[in-house]
Amino acid sequence: STRWAERHPQGVCRIRKAAEPPTAAQQRMVGAEANRIAASNAAPPRAGSSIGKHCSSSSCSLAMQTPFFWTVTPPVFFPGKENEGCGAAAHTPHFPRRLRQAATSPHPLVQKKEALLMSFTEHNVNGLIYDTSDVITAAGSGAVHAFTTRHGGVSPAPYDSLNFADNKGDTSENLLENYRLLGEAVGFDASRAVGCRQIHSDLVRIASEEDAGKILWDDRPYDADGLITNVPNLPLFAYGTDCCVITLYDPTSRSIGAVHAGWRGTASGIALKAAVSMMSCYGADPYTLRAAIGPSIGKCCFETDSDVADAFFALLDPAMDERIEKHGDKYHIDLKAINRLWLLRAGIDPSRIDVHPDCTKCHPERYWSHRAMGDRRGGMAAMICLTEDAL
Repeated sequence: STRWAERHPQGVCRIRKAAEPPTAAQQRMVGAEANRIAASNAAPPRAGSSIGKHCSSSSCSLAMQTPFFWTVTPPVFFPGKENEGCGAAAHTPHFPRRLRQAATSPHPLVQKKEALLMSFTEHNVNGLIYDTSDVITAAGSGAVHAFTTRHGGVSPAPYDSLNFADNKGDTSENLLENYRLLGEAVGFDASRAVGCRQIHSDLVRIASEEDAGKILWDDRPYDADGLITNVPNLPLFAYGTDCCVITLYDPTSRSIGAVHAGWRGTASGIALKAAVSMMSCYGADPYTLRAAIGPSIGKCCFETDSDVADAFFALLDPAMDERIEKHGDKYHIDLKAINRLWLLRAGIDPSRIDVHPDCTKCHPERYWSHRAMGDRRGGMAAMICLTEDAL
């Protein structure tokens, strides 16, 4: 923005250079920069610190601060832990609807602890159904985005029909046609889309012009779970069934991000790392940065053993008390609320963080769910793309 550019001319240089293809050294630098921010093991930033402070002074924005200095928290892995499927789900027709402002759930464990912004709009374009976040849409025409459902594609059973999981047995022809149909419905060039080979990590990479079109599994350029860019007409994709998928858009710096946050990525703070990487690389302003957390498994259905819960308690201090509930020997974890907490700790305004109300396991007629369907199923996607209007 003009305001930011006048105060920080060096930052403008960084923004202009960001459109150039990043070197391997630059990619490593961005990863190290994001890791230095990673999750604070203490309480949220103090009032007056460089993270989470908003005011009209020149010292306000995180993008205006000197290098980040939070310590790294390494990814958490439990190799023996696998999600268990819960049997096949019936495929019933979905009826168009306006998503409600407040989440509703048939499960008694869901209790509203705080006011969350849950404002999404459903779109049905020739039978292809997807949702958009009103928070991101309200930022203007500089970016298009979507959170897909299982409806409107060409894939046969058990991937019927809008499938984006290309390591489950569906054909490349079906997958590419699903991308094309989504691009036609949303308004982006699917032939330029790019994704990651997701590995349940906290790694965030820069997508460049050279990555355009690398969307099928074997062609994807990075083993990572987050992508950021400021290149127009370069659609970024993140994939999930029960895992959280997150889109980020900052109209000030004209930059975007797409993130896959499974429970390991959520525990390691990949949402925060993606947001702060956008601030570091492109000068994204946390006060104008917007984020949307798409449909994923809810606290009602994400039941785990104590080792998973302990990982969250160790990484995120007493803030986890209301996001993790113990029921007998099991724990129920609110992944959406934890990712929202990470975004808040990145300094993003609460009014600019949207959280989808639906639980994917509770609604197998609309979404793919590993917990509900097992491994023989399709997968959903979140996408975001800067338009030419952003130039």
